Amino acid sequence: MNIELYEPDKVVKGLLLFHPINTFFEIRILEATLDEGYHGIVSGIFNDPRLVPEQLQRISQAKGFFHTLNPLNPECALVQNAMLNQLSSGNGSAGSKDILQRKFLMIDIDAERPSKTSATEEQKEKAGNVVKTVHQWLSDEGWSNAIGLDSGNGFHLYYPLDNDSILDSTPYKKLLKWLKDKFTPDPKEQGATIDVVVYDLPRITKIPGTRACKGSDPSLWRMSELLMSPSTVTNGINAMQIEAINQQLSPHVITKEFTTLDQNKEPDLQAIERRKAWIKQYLPELIGTEKHETDGRLVYTLDCPFNPEHKKKGHITIFPNGGIDYACFVTSCNNNHWAEFKALYEKTDEPTWKTPQPLSVEKVATFEPELLPDPISQWVTEASANYSTPPDFAMAGIIVALSTVLGTKVAVFPKKKDKWYEYPHLWGVVIANPGSNKSSPVADAVSFIHPLQDQEDVKYKPMEKQYNSNKITHESSLIAAKENHKAAMKKGDLNTAATEKAKIDLLVTQEPKKPDQKRYIVNDSTIEKIFEICMENPQGVLYYNDELATTLDSFKKPGREDSRKSIIEAWNGKSVNKHIDRIGRGSNVIKKLCISLLGTIQPEVYVGYIGSSADGLVQRFQFAVYPDPMSTFNWVDNLISPTLLDEVAKVFNRLDHYKPPLHWYPNDIFGLHFSPEAQITFQEWVVALKNRVLNMSNDEQKVRSFIDHLNKYTSLCPKMALLFQFIVDDRAQVISQTCLLRAIATCEYLESHARKIYGVDQQGQQNVSALALLREIKEHEIDDMTVAELLKKNWKHLNKKSLISNALKKLEELNWLKVVEVGTGGRPAKKIQINPAAYDCPIEQAVQPARPKLEALREHLLKVSMNSNYNDPELDSEPDSEFLEMLSSTLF
Repeated sequence: MNIELYEPDKVVKGLLLFHPINTFFEIRILEATLDEGYHGIVSGIFNDPRLVPEQLQRISQAKGFFHTLNPLNPECALVQNAMLNQLSSGNGSAGSKDILQRKFLMIDIDAERPSKTSATEEQKEKAGNVVKTVHQWLSDEGWSNAIGLDSGNGFHLYYPLDNDSILDSTPYKKLLKWLKDKFTPDPKEQGATIDVVVYDLPRITKIPGTRACKGSDPSLWRMSELLMSPSTVTNGINAMQIEAINQQLSPHVITKEFTTLDQNKEPDLQAIERRKAWIKQYLPELIGTEKHETDGRLVYTLDCPFNPEHKKKGHITIFPNGGIDYACFVTSCNNNHWAEFKALYEKTDEPTWKTPQPLSVEKVATFEPELLPDPISQWVTEASANYSTPPDFAMAGIIVALSTVLGTKVAVFPKKKDKWYEYPHLWGVVIANPGSNKSSPVADAVSFIHPLQDQEDVKYKPMEKQYNSNKITHESSLIAAKENHKAAMKKGDLNTAATEKAKIDLLVTQEPKKPDQKRYIVNDSTIEKIFEICMENPQGVLYYNDELATTLDSFKKPGREDSRKSIIEAWNGKSVNKHIDRIGRGSNVIKKLCISLLGTIQPEVYVGYIGSSADGLVQRFQFAVYPDPMSTFNWVDNLISPTLLDEVAKVFNRLDHYKPPLHWYPNDIFGLHFSPEAQITFQEWVVALKNRVLNMSNDEQKVRSFIDHLNKYTSLCPKMALLFQFIVDDRAQVISQTCLLRAIATCEYLESHARKIYGVDQQGQQNVSALALLREIKEHEIDDMTVAELLKKNWKHLNKKSLISNALKKLEELNWLKVVEVGTGGRPAKKIQINPAAYDCPIEQAVQPARPKLEALREHLLKVSMNSNYNDPELDSEPDSEFLEMLSSTLF
């Protein structure tokens, strides 16, 4: 029985998530047959996942394929050339001493079943319910960037750990135990169990894209598949987050409250000494009794001062970053923390200060691979990694490029019966600071169009040559006829003159027509020349200028006002039979005027166009991305897989050569509707969007511009859904639920970027002013300053009474300061008192935006992956008979 044991591309893609190039890891294969000879355990050490598939070709059968979860020390004795070998005493497997660093926390949810058997579909579905519950619960606790894997018989969640993760297994062992007790206390009842022994350093785990061959029933031997993966494995879970979960799930809950939440890479020795000096002053008997924990904490044990009966239940903890906390291990006493503890000993007359809480600053949504279908998603990820740029740059470039190639060949009908239609072409802009290398990924995306243009140029050259030849012949014949007519008239030979005149009239009507030259891209041109190109290209063209400001400025030049109006008219591609009349050029007709726009620009330059765009030109850049800068730069020197590049090129080629079905009339608009399920989803989404927009306050110009931008998402969403459907399958009869959910999640992602672009964050101006005041507190002596004195400083975002009032109110709620009235002999003055702990605390805390639409997409993809009867994840709803009948009778 021939069974495919692995899928090379999925193996490489999966391993790269865990093991970047030049990171050493072990491949271990159980009950394997190597080179048709040796049978047993096979092992090999690699430092490049791309080399693994070649070695896997040597395996003819195996029970399971695994890799070490954590990276190996490159200096360990195991490191060798990337070869698979039989496991022996001289060629051992990785142990704890060989592990360089703990990089991932693994949560293994296995279907409850007899040992050494594969899970049935019913058993696996129960495990799927558990993994969704665990993932959602941890997400609610602030855990993110999980890698999700369908292992074949269960599910794995892998959470990346930060670079300060400890080798000691104790906290991870505790965490798995508490998670098991919470989610699978009775495995028989839940139908699944959380494995509590996968915390060890040399842990091996299933390789994505390989088959699990447990038991004797081959029909249950399934491929392991990645279900979700972050674009980059960053922002790992830190020790405090793990400890917080352990404390929350343990029988005795201790709520922690730190005077600092900043996680420095090196211990803050000065801050630690300040904490120890306080203890020496007020609790000298504790000096020398501290316990040094392996993660760098200092812990003092004492009788709880709040309840004498709680002997040795109180703990003072000093953290490596200088933070400090007090807690009592008795649940009834866990409301007392450091502020209360410190006030108890200092007995100050001043009001008790609570710990300042950092201001939550929402970050812009990041690109996630699930937003795009493969191979486009995979290309975006790899191209961005090569440039060490945010994936958003490459994403915007390739989506606009693909939309241009599809152009007006096909439309989407967002309503079931209405004639409303949209073409999929888009306007896109990449916004980033100078030096962010935004141009390169965009140029790479557009370069997929160049081979298409080259092919058309090859076709055009002989036609142009033939046209020139015919034109010369025609002109010669016309000149000869005119000369003969003139000579005949001169001689008075009226018969010959009449014959030649008839020839002239015929030749005038037979003037050779210049062949249309198919064009895809225009880089630098006047609007008149673009119109001329559009006459020959009703499918549309891309106006691509890397410096978008140059394009936008050209529309503002005196005498060029019509250019701006015309480019706006070309935005939706619906301008048909447009008549262009010019002196000296006569009259011409453009069958369809369709122009896409793409370029890059700097933030402050783009913002300048927003206020001056009353006609909505800027708001039409629907695919506008403005990602947060990269936190680190990674040196990468790799080529993108030729196979992947070929797959992407084939998508472009398919869209370029797409033609509507033969039964469709040429003058009609051919288009796709949504599947019945997708139609309901789209209707609900549009209604919710429109009602949300209607309830927005539009007092400020930037808010009005943002609302105008958001209103255009009703066309953006179906455009992208159509484009995603054609990337997957250009033979589809309807747009699937999967493609629509991708489009909706992408709109959610783009809205986050739009809020940043238009300066409309979720918290509003109050957060902007509060953040500005926090920065001034750090840099200037504001303690005891009056509100009137603060206003005189005229600092940015703090130059109005209303702004200062909002900022003070916000920061008082977060325990940074107090505003008190003091006597002045006249009208009381409002004085600002700063929390003494403020100078040691971080002022802001990055918060990722809520993305319910992305989570809905992931839930859908997970549901699809777990349904064995589901054949095509991109076309999940066949239209009903009534719907098909309506489609066949709809000609617009």
